[in-house]
Amino acid sequence: QIYVRCPYNFVQVCTYRLKPAHDVISTETMSKDASDSLTVEGARQQAAPQQSTQQAQICEDGESRQHIQLARRVLIAIDFSAGSKKAFDWYLDHLWRAADAVILIHVFAPPSFPAISFDSAGARFAGVEIWEEETKKASQEVRELVGAYETVCKTKQIPCQTVVESGSPGETICKAAEENKADFIVVGSRGLNAIRRTFLGSVSDYVAHHSHLPVSIIPEK
Repeated sequence: QIYVRCPYNFVQVCTYRLKPAHDVISTETMSKDASDSLTVEGARQQAAPQQSTQQAQICEDGESRQHIQLARRVLIAIDFSAGSKKAFDWYLDHLWRAADAVILIHVFAPPSFPAISFDSAGARFAGVEIWEEETKKASQEVRELVGAYETVCKTKQIPCQTVVESGSPGETICKAAEENKADFIVVGSRGLNAIRRTFLGSVSDYVAHHSHLPVSIIPEK
């Protein structure tokens, strides 16, 4: 019985019948052939891990490039309206991708200072107290609003950041999208009729006409 090392790294037992002397292969020739076979097999085994590593690197790079292509920064305008909630839900149902990062923006409108008489110091002080109380109340409402949207994002494991600014809603949304390097904007529409839109203007219309980014306007109804 002769033990032969096979290409698949296991030992195989082979039985040979003795032949006449002129048919027997010399030990030197067999040793040389076996040595050459082991050398070739060793080269294959050394090359295999390198090829596997290269293939893995190619796959990893390909996945990385794909991930970069799919990653988006989506700016969503939120407020207390039903249209804002619908726009957010519509994004989650129709536009959301696994690699998205959401930027929530709320444009805060501070309470107006109460119209009171300033004839006495007491009246002025009372006016300031009223204004401060209204401001605290409004700020708390904004925190609750933002917290509700952040909770949804956290539940769905969506990376999220929040921006709260004061100013003109349309201008502020466009500015925030540019500063935060958003890829597109999602905003709700209040469904104003033609007359009200003409006199009051529309935040969604302003964003659509002044932003250089794609804008998805979701109607309330």
